[in-house]
Amino acid sequence: MFIKHYLYDVETMKEAALISELVKPLRGIYPRFTMYHAYLILIELLKNQPLGRQALMKKTGLGEASIKTLIKRLREKGLIMVDRVAGVLLTDAGKRIAEYIGSYIQLLGYLPIEELCEGNYIGFGVGLKEGINAVKHYGGPLAVRDCIVRYGAEGALVMYLINSKLYLPTPIKLEELTGVREIHDAIRRYETLKNGDAILISICKSGDDNCPSYVVNAVIEVLGRVGC
Repeated sequence: MFIKHYLYDVETMKEAALISELVKPLRGIYPRFTMYHAYLILIELLKNQPLGRQALMKKTGLGEASIKTLIKRLREKGLIMVDRVAGVLLTDAGKRIAEYIGSYIQLLGYLPIEELCEGNYIGFGVGLKEGINAVKHYGGPLAVRDCIVRYGAEGALVMYLINSKLYLPTPIKLEELTGVREIHDAIRRYETLKNGDAILISICKSGDDNCPSYVVNAVIEVLGRVGC
């Protein structure tokens, strides 16, 4: 089975790495926000700018102190500007990054993983454009699953989309995912997913509101090829 080989360009890595820089600790203190929150702000502004601080707090779930700090860092990186009347807006550089990262990451929402996981778990999925190649360059599916878990997930799944079929990569071969109609149907509803894309899923305990952040943070790490 042959999969076309895509090369992630330097621009993709640079844009993802810039987002990772936004959440670096200052004087040894880690912020309460993550790359996921920065991603949400950029994508939300791309769709609905300008937005006020309260609207961004509601969208991200961050408190006032955290949202102020993240806005400050985004402004210092030249990605946003703040108008005292209108609110927060993207700069040209911010729009470029939002469009670029948004073209690679598709939030699939919560997926029906009951057929794959026993117990009281939920799963949040992300589609990664040309993800088969990205996963390989990062270190393989095991490295990606470990990355998702390090961000807080109980477990993780990596799937490949090849010729409209889902495959689970193993250390030995690709195994077609069969007998799981619900998750197949849920993923096939996303017509933007193409051959060669990957679907990454964070598996979390039911009620964990941070489940989406675990997988999005890991995906941005994969795009930037920066180890977790």
